[in-house]
Amino acid sequence: LGVFELPARIPILDEGEHTFIIYVGVRELGINAYRVKYPFYNRYETTLTLIKGETVSVTPQITYKNNLRFEMIEDFESPGMYIEDAYNSLASLVFLTEADAPDTVKYGFRCGAIHLTETDSLYKGVTSQFLDLPKNEDVYVEIDYMNNNTFVMSNIAQNSADFIEEDPLPGFNPMKSNETLKWKKMYIPLIENVSFRTTATSYELYFLAILDSGKTSGFIYIDNIKVICYE
Repeated sequence: LGVFELPARIPILDEGEHTFIIYVGVRELGINAYRVKYPFYNRYETTLTLIKGETVSVTPQITYKNNLRFEMIEDFESPGMYIEDAYNSLASLVFLTEADAPDTVKYGFRCGAIHLTETDSLYKGVTSQFLDLPKNEDVYVEIDYMNNNTFVMSNIAQNSADFIEEDPLPGFNPMKSNETLKWKKMYIPLIENVSFRTTATSYELYFLAILDSGKTSGFIYIDNIKVICYE
């Protein structure tokens, strides 16, 4: 039938019983022009009976495939964090609870929060455990975020001789002044970064935020950070 951004009304010039298969597409790197079929979601299949002139509603149930390895899951629901503040970071990544900010926390009971000020104007953080990622295979980072200040991520590769190389990932632009504050999701492919570092034996994710020019404060909220690959 084609590619549609949901929710959508899709005209079908047919009647009777039909089977429909729906694949999940995502905006890779958050870019509209980079819409791809996400390899880690199952397709959704349903059988419908079509009647001329009537509308049938379908709500696809999206699930992950079974043969996946979640190398990292940080949902901020556990007492500890998978991300540590760097030694020279001025700001800190802290828990923000639903009780303290019910209009902000959307998933579960907590999210991660970075608050920048003119004094604490720099945040640096890195994953606390090394990531074991396959080369020449699909690897993605998923992250939910809501921010009014720019932040960036990097992929850090380390080899057996402790030689470290850093590959920048796309930045997260702050919401525009006329935008409604809302959570967004980004899917970041790592296959090229990971495969390019042929001697690397482990990887980390690095987070960096500097208070935007002209601002006296800024915030970054993050949640549901996952690093996913095949088993």
